[in-house]
Formats: sequence, structure tokens, C-alpha cells
Amino acid sequence: MSLNVSTKRVQVAPPMAKVTESVSYMKKFESRKRKYEERLAVQSEAKRRIVMVDFHRMLKPAKDPRAPKRCWDTRRF
Repeated sequence: MSLNVSTKRVQVAPPMAKVTESVSYMKKFESRKRKYEERLAVQSEAKRRIVMVDFHRMLKPAKDPRAPKRCWDTRRF
């Protein structure tokens, strides 16, 4: 009786591939970190920005019509 045993070839990555992988990960990490720090700088600058407003040129709020007065004795609005 013979057993059919299949053998798989396993490819071992050369050590240089691992080094280049880690370098690419480091480059990605550094670029993400730089972009994150740039966004933080933009946000902090936006918080410091002072905007001068001329109140004469501002839009006035719309005047709401007054609510009708109730006549409690006649039960009318």
C-alpha cells in the first residue's frame, strides 16, 4: 500500500526583501506623520485667526411677526 503524500515547496523570502519592506513602511509612516503634523499646524493657526467684522455691514436678523394676543375672556386667539 502506498500513500500519496504531496510535498509543497516553500519559498523563503531573501533577507533583502524584508529590509526593503521595513524601509517602505518607515517611509509611509514618516509621510503620514508629516501630513498629520501639517494638519495640526493648520488647525492651530485657524484657532488663532482673528476676523474683524463691521457691524454696519452685517445682515440683520429677520423680524419675526409677534404672536397674536389671546383674549382669555372670549376664548379667541
